[in-house]
Amino acid sequence: MKQHSGARRQVGRRTLVRTAVATGIAGLGLAMSPVAAHASATLSASSGQVWGSTYGSAQSAAESSAYSALMGVANSHGYSTCINVTYSDTLVYVVPSGGGDVFTSTATGLCGNYVFQAGSTLSATGSQTWGSTYGSAESAAEANAYSALMSAAQSHGYTTCINVTYSDTLVYVVPSGGGDVFVSTATGTCGTRSFQ
Repeated sequence: MKQHSGARRQVGRRTLVRTAVATGIAGLGLAMSPVAAHASATLSASSGQVWGSTYGSAQSAAESSAYSALMGVANSHGYSTCINVTYSDTLVYVVPSGGGDVFTSTATGLCGNYVFQAGSTLSATGSQTWGSTYGSAESAAEANAYSALMSAAQSHGYTTCINVTYSDTLVYVVPSGGGDVFVSTATGTCGTRSFQ
């Protein structure tokens, strides 16, 4: 790591561009295909018997298993997500001498697809953000820019943004390994989404 003398040193405006996968279509469960034309349906799926070392962990594990099974059924019907999921849990067995519990669970939910209606491409710049390392400063600046982008989107009546990219500028390197300061601008296609 380079050390720089002087109290402050302005670093040349170097720009980096990265794509945010987490805010992409797959991450939000959005659909933009003929699958999105399917009407939603109420579906159910059950877990097998699931053991946990405590009552709560067994119940939670059974619900997690039932949710996974529900998503499998939903995917087989061409749906990308389920909302308003409820669980019906059954305590099957209590293992003697504190050996845990066994549950089954049935998950029921309204399954369908989120459909994205594109509005406008918007950009927003976050404030300068410090991080103890180059990577942490850059990540924190991008999170700050994403928050600014979502605020801008909401002011336009949009609920989400997809295909978000970041333009990051290293503003300052703190001397003696004291971290870095970045500023980031987030740009994305913003719009609304509806459940079908």
